[in-house]
Amino acid sequence: MMRLLMDSFDEAMAARGELGAPDRTVAIATGELAYPTLKALARRMMDRWPGLTVEAACIRNAFFGETITVSGLITGQDLVNQIRDRRARGEVTARTLLIPTNMLRTGEQVFLDDMTVDQVEAALEMDLVAVAPEGGPLVDAVLGIPGTPPEANDRVGYIQAY
Repeated sequence: MMRLLMDSFDEAMAARGELGAPDRTVAIATGELAYPTLKALARRMMDRWPGLTVEAACIRNAFFGETITVSGLITGQDLVNQIRDRRARGEVTARTLLIPTNMLRTGEQVFLDDMTVDQVEAALEMDLVAVAPEGGPLVDAVLGIPGTPPEANDRVGYIQAY
């Protein structure tokens, strides 16, 4: 899965050509397993587009236990608590938070702990954008380029990505 993400990310970066530098700040939340990769991809995007700030946030899994490191088992409460803490410390300043689609139940706007997308958005005072796991749509989501939403979870502003 990571290899597919990295390969499709490289293709997307090449395909974006000389796109103008957006003046934009976004945050990306992910599990511990994908965090090093996403942090490196965020750095590459910021190096390419100097007006762009991408704040990568590693979310520990307190709900199921810290040995669980995948993003698909992160709960709404873990997301809220840890992003809220990072915002209080000034580590996350973005108004938009990108999350992988696998954090939500398939076909629903609900995390595994029954928190809804609306509840998380209200608690964080941020817009949530769920993105599917591919590099091209990740680049588009970070840049704010609209994509094709998947059929599930139509309330969430989907851009297919990581």
